[in-house]
This record gives sequence, C-alpha cells and structure tokens, in this order.
Amino acid sequence: MEQRAGALREHRLHGATLMADYGGPVLAVTVVREGVVRIRLAPQGSFAPRRSWSPLPPDEAVPPPAVRVTECGNAVELYSDLLVVRLEPNGGRVSVRDPRTGQVLLDDGPDGGPRWADPPGPAGWQRRMPLGEHHFGLDERTGPLDKRGRRYSFWCTDRFEGQGPGTDEMYVAIPFSVVMDDAGRAHGRLLNNTHRSALDLTDELGERMLLTVDGGELDQYVFAGPDPAEVLERYTGLTGRTPLPPRWALGYHHARWGYAGADQVLSAARRLRADGIPADVLYLDIENQRGHRTFTWDPQKVPDPAGLVAELARAGFHAGTTVDPGVKHDPDGGYPLYTEGAERGYFLPDGGDEGAGLLLRHVWPGLCAFPDFARSEVRDWWAGWHRVVTDAGVRCVVDDMNEPSMRDRPIEDPAARRVLDRTRRTAWTRSAPPTPRCTTPTGCCRPPPAPPRSRRPSRTSGPWC
Repeated sequence: MEQRAGALREHRLHGATLMADYGGPVLAVTVVREGVVRIRLAPQGSFAPRRSWSPLPPDEAVPPPAVRVTECGNAVELYSDLLVVRLEPNGGRVSVRDPRTGQVLLDDGPDGGPRWADPPGPAGWQRRMPLGEHHFGLDERTGPLDKRGRRYSFWCTDRFEGQGPGTDEMYVAIPFSVVMDDAGRAHGRLLNNTHRSALDLTDELGERMLLTVDGGELDQYVFAGPDPAEVLERYTGLTGRTPLPPRWALGYHHARWGYAGADQVLSAARRLRADGIPADVLYLDIENQRGHRTFTWDPQKVPDPAGLVAELARAGFHAGTTVDPGVKHDPDGGYPLYTEGAERGYFLPDGGDEGAGLLLRHVWPGLCAFPDFARSEVRDWWAGWHRVVTDAGVRCVVDDMNEPSMRDRPIEDPAARRVLDRTRRTAWTRSAPPTPRCTTPTGCCRPPPAPPRSRRPSRTSGPWC
C-alpha cells in the first residue's frame, strides 16, 4: 500500500540540518557545504547509519556554512548563501532555489513529493520537469546527449549480447546529472542509494519526472551552479577527484574482443598508424589468457608477452590488459592464483558461513570463485598478482566482469541467466572494497572513479517569502 507524508508537525535546527517531522516520517535537509544540500527521507522516522564504503564523507567532515530557518505560513525555509530549501506544509514536498537569481532548481509541485510502500521497500519521488529542462550525464549511456525522453535504470549487468542506442544496461551507471534550464543555467543532482533505482524522464506524467528505488533511503544531493564547471567542482569536491593521469592516458584507447594472438594485435597497431588514426593504448583482452584465466598468458597466442609489449611501444602504443575478479575453479591444481586463494581462504563462501563451500558461478573461464575484497589482506594479495602483467610492461588495466556478470550455467549457453547472489551482496556490505593498489612503478591508468547522467526552465513566480 502506497504511503505519503502527512502534515508538517514540527521542525528543529541542529547545526546545519533542518529536521522536519511529518507525523512519523522525518525529512532531514542539510547544508553540507556552501552550494551543496542533502535531502533525506526516513519514512519510519529514523535514518540508516553511514556505511564505511560510502564515497561521500560524513556531513560533519567539513565545517558547515551559516544557515538560518524562516517560517513562511505553515511552510519552512532553510537559508544559506547559495541555496534555499523550502519544505511545504504537507506531503514532504520540497523545492530548492538559488537566492542570487531566484531560479528554481528543483520543485516537487503540488502533486509531487515522496511516496513509499508499506512496509518500507520500494519508494519514489515525483518532481516537476518543465519543458525547457535538459538532463545530461548518468554516466555511460547510449542515445542522445540530452537524456530527457527515456527511462534509465541504475543496476548494471554485462550486456555483451547487443549494444545500441536503446541499450540501458551499460558498464557504469551513476545517478548524477547536470540539469540545465532554458536560460543555460545549470545545477546538479545525485541520488545516494546502492539499491536498484531508476530515473524516468519520459514525460509520460506530463512535465513530471519520477525517481524510484527498490530499497534503502531516498537520499539526494543538490549542487548549485549556475555554470556546469561550478556544478562539477562541487560534486567532485564531495565525492573525490581523480588524480591527474599521464597525458597518454587521455588519448584514444583501442580495445576489442577477439584478437587471435600477438600477430593480429600487431597488425591492428600497424593499421591504426597507416590510416593516421591517433591512438595511445592497445588492449589485450581475455582471449590472450590461458583459458580466460586471470593473470595468465596463453603460451600459444602470446608466447612472448614482454616482446609483444615492447614492439607495441616501438610503434608508440602503451599496452593494456583485462583483469577479471572471477577466478577459474581449478581444484585439481595447475592454476596458482586459484590454488593460493583457496588455501588461504580468500574466496567468498556460499551462504556466508565460514564452513560453507565456495560461492561458484559461471563467468568467461567457466565455473569461478570470487575473492572477498571486503578483506584488506585479500585486496593486498590481489594487488600483488598484477605483477604478472606489469612485469611484461603492461601500463594499464581494465577491471572487468564483476558480480552482475555471474551466470547460472556456461556463459555461452543461450539459456544462461544472470545471477546476483545474496552472499555476494552481503559480502560487499561489510566494508569498503577499494580498487587494488597498482603495483606498476610509474602507476597505472584507471578510468575516473565516479562521475556520471540529465534539465528545466526557471520559475520565478510562486509563494516564496
């Protein structure tokens, strides 16, 4: 049964956080730092604790800016220099505006606001989406630059069967968007939720958008502009910024599946140069591994890895390769990575119990075990195995095929289904699993960790006090 917040009964200010009680459900609005506000809903009245793996710092990590609260009839407004958040007297409805220009950045409208299932589970938040509003970002997405007009899900799976303008399941889905109105003024929006979620920008509701989550909190951030650069600076100031990579890492990376071996790789390199196509990196995918086993080389296809990498370097290419966390289940020996991991107890158990067998699922090598990256000793062990590729001169790595790629039978089987095991989800909630530290002396190139995905006209009229 769908639930909504009732009437605003009381409010109180704690530091830079305005707590609003709607007769059980509680809305918390925090000015995290200048130009950044956080809006959280707790339908049952209590908020979940911060997780250790959260990419966002605690709200108190930075001294908050000065704020003040003003009552406007039965509504309440939280003021800061760059953003003002208005809480309407009913329904937990919210609007955010820029006090410098009067521009409305976000507005639930009279029929919008949060809704949730009872007991808590799926939830949604409806907002106005005026005709002149444009939405950009949401990370790796097919289709037009302006994301308005489609529904986007945030729950990536390995969609290798077909990719095109209508493909939703790509490799990175981050619910962050830069929203721009018809005057070119921008602001940013971020959903902080790891459950399956979706952003409906189809306009089927008539100039309204809908954000939905399958579980967890409706926890959102709004970033002031008005320039896109200011939005991104505030966003990355909160989530973290990628260290400046080497210059060559910003060039074209040529990566494809299916090279038959070293000769075909070198042929592709020569063709790129002959055709005058600028390229800095050429990747060796898992077909150049022994039976798709991570941290191996196929002795038939790549008999001299270091020689191949050196020849690519003479042609002006850096070499990259793929590392998969699915480790081929080889209980009979012959695969040191698996043997070592199994002997040390580094793989996830099936069912979460220490005495249980290994969690085994199908990925490209066949049946695979999965390292428990929530443990620091496992991360250090995994990082050390990168020497297999870095000693050959490989300069960058693609971390591929995480848990959404698990299948219930051989991956080539048309009937294979993707599976996301409960045990895997449980393991990832125990602590933060940082990316393994690169062991290359000069450092290795990784794609930026966390940016990106979606806009609207200004509204200068309304019951602002």
